[in-house]
Order: sequence, then structure tokens, then C-alpha cells
Amino acid sequence: RKANCRQKSSRPSPRPSSRPPPPPPPFDAPLVTHACRAMGNQHSAPPRAHVTDVLSQDLPNLVVKTNATAPGGRFLKSITCRVDDDEDTDEHPGTSLAMVKVYVKRPGRFPDLRRHEREIDLIYAALTRGDSAPHCWPYTRALETSRAVYLMRQYCHMTLYDRLSARPFLSECERAWVAYQVLLATRDSHAVGVTHGDIKCENVLMTSWGWCFLSDYASYKPSEIPVDNPSEFTYFFDSGGRRRCCIAPERFSNENRSRSLETMLDETPTKVDPSADIFALGCTLAELFMDGKALFDLSEALQYRWGEYDPREALEAGVKDDLARQMIMSMVSIDPSARLSAREYLEQYYRSRLFPSYFERVHEFSAQFLHLDANGKIDAIDTELDDLLATIVRVESGMDAIERASTTEDAVAMAMKSRVKCPGVHLVAAHVCSAIRGA
Repeated sequence: RKANCRQKSSRPSPRPSSRPPPPPPPFDAPLVTHACRAMGNQHSAPPRAHVTDVLSQDLPNLVVKTNATAPGGRFLKSITCRVDDDEDTDEHPGTSLAMVKVYVKRPGRFPDLRRHEREIDLIYAALTRGDSAPHCWPYTRALETSRAVYLMRQYCHMTLYDRLSARPFLSECERAWVAYQVLLATRDSHAVGVTHGDIKCENVLMTSWGWCFLSDYASYKPSEIPVDNPSEFTYFFDSGGRRRCCIAPERFSNENRSRSLETMLDETPTKVDPSADIFALGCTLAELFMDGKALFDLSEALQYRWGEYDPREALEAGVKDDLARQMIMSMVSIDPSARLSAREYLEQYYRSRLFPSYFERVHEFSAQFLHLDANGKIDAIDTELDDLLATIVRVESGMDAIERASTTEDAVAMAMKSRVKCPGVHLVAAHVCSAIRGA
């Protein structure tokens, strides 16, 4: 057996080839691997630098926070940064954190973005002129370098999308209060000729006491997207990856155009019609009143455009307040001319059960918190608390005796004695808690 194992194979050894070996490739010739051959000899683009590395090179005065890259879409990446600046003035308190939206340039031809930069500056100037738009939060600066484009604004710790999933959950009165403020922001923007272009829950910022800002005005995004090419919608508007759609039906174009992702960014800023903003606002408010559930995804929005989908059933199942449901249904009307302006919606529903009259008084008090420190907030609450509570209970009690009370102390005492339910007190409680925390 061992002898058999030692036997050599009878297979003849291969003959040496008479063909000479191929010459080695030139020194500067590209190396072609098996993977490249399988892909048709097409070399992939070189890997791009990480967005935080690009930012640290272009803007060294911005220090990227750890784990600060927020999940974003394919178009812009959101990064929270600390401003490393020694200047500290009373005119700009609390500006140590900044939100930076970054667009990293791709190799090849890149469109001229100077018009976009001028448009962002014009929007900032229009919305920050005096105190005419206290609920608007535009970009404060746009900067283009050889590597990337940066859009910068002050950081806010929470968006409406985040707040809908945070405890304590919003009450019905607090939802109406948010809707009231976003309507004010839209009214103030349209009053100075500025349209947003991408109203959604992620672009509504909230403070710890419940003040709302409409942010990230999207003049650089297209006003129309092709109906048969969802890549543009995904690229510009689907930042959360949820396929939720707040785009008005008239913004979908039947024009058949095929563009690569690198050429989707036009050189000329676009401006949508105010009625398209109203439609997006209606979708945002529907998500607010339906506990974060979207009114439309992309396929449902296209079906609604063709008359094959009716959102009324979803609104009736998800929105408890009939006035809120009526207002939202009017906002998302398929006919743009049937939608009212933001000012008209405020006038129509003011002093109703949806937007009670004490909202104006609470708004006047809440606006003070934008310019006060922690001690100033405590002083404002101590001075105006009784008057705020009396204003709320007089409206919500429905009792003639409380409405006719001669002093604020008597009105509050009678409401407490009769155990009247006053949901509006939640709004005041949010301000008290915020002042105690010093936030």
C-alpha cells in the first residue's frame, strides 16, 4: 500500500510553450482588475472625503460636535457645530451652536450658484427686518468654496417632527397652538413676498416653551418635479426617507425630462406659488393632529393628483377636532384657487374653538421669552401669571359669573372652586417649566 502511494502519476508533464510571454504593461498604464472587466472597464469615481472633513478644512472656526451628523437626504447633510469665536455680544446671545447644511460638490461641471446666494441673502433681509416675522428663521449665511456649499443658521434643539414623538405628548390645545403659530409664520412670509417651498414637520423648529419657527427656506429647490421620475423627489424632498410627500399636485410636471443627479441643481432660484405652500402646510398640520402619521406618501399624492385617492377618510379617522379637519381639508384642496391664504385661515378660525381668543394674549406673553434670560423669564411670569390665567379661564369656563368677575384673582378663584377644565393652562405651564429649568 505504501509503495502504491509513492508511485508517481502517469500523467505526462506539460510541454514548455514556444510562445513568448506577453510584455509587461507600461509604467503609466492603468491597472485593469477582474472587477473592472466585469463592469465594462468603467472606473468608479474616487471616494469623496467625509463631509465633516471637508467642513473642518473650509470652516476652521466651526467645531463639529461628536455624533452631530443628523440623518438627512441625498441633497444636503445636516451637521451641528460649535462656533469657536471669542466674540460674545449681548446682541447675539446663545449663538454658540450652529446648524450647517452641506452640499459636497461632485467632480466635473458645477452650476453657478451666485444667484442662489443672493436670493438667500434677500430672504434673510426680508424676514429679519424689524420684528415683523418673529416666527421665521431663515438661513443667516450662504458660503460656496471649491469643495462644497454651506447654508448656516442658529441651532435649535428640537423640530416638530421630534416633538411629536417626545414625552409628554402634545395635548389637543397644544397642537392647535402649534398650528396657530405656523399659520402666523406662513402669513408673515407671504406678506413680504417670500415663499418657503418645502414646508414640513422637519422644517418647523420648537423651543422648550413651545414657540415655533418656520426654517430652512428652500429657494434652491425646484418648483416642479417630473411626475414619472421619482428620483428628483427623493433627491430634494425625501430627507427622512419615509416617502412622505407634502408637494402640491400642481408642482408635478408632465414634461418628460431626464436629468442626472449632478445637473438637477438649477442656476436660477425658483419661487413657488403661495397656494403650494398652503397645501404643504395642510399636510404638515395633518401630520401634527394625526400623531405623526403622514397624510400622503408619494404614490398617494400622485393618485390624488389624478383623482384616484381621497384623503378625507384618513382625516376623519385621525383628526378628532372637526374644525381642524375642515381647515386641513380646505388647505389640501386639489384646486389651488380653492385654497385660502394663511391670513384668511387665521381670520376665519380666530375666536373659534380651534383658535380661541386667548391665543393672542398668550402669544404676546410668549414672544417676550425670545429676548429674556432665565431671571427675566421668572420675573415676567411673576408679573403676568394671574392675568394670563384669568384670560384663559374667562374664555374656556363658559360661565357668566367667571366672565363678569371684577378682578383676575376672583376669576381664577371661582374657576378653581368650580373645577373648570381649562386646557389652555398647559400653554402657561410650559412657560413656567422652561423658566424654572433656565432653558
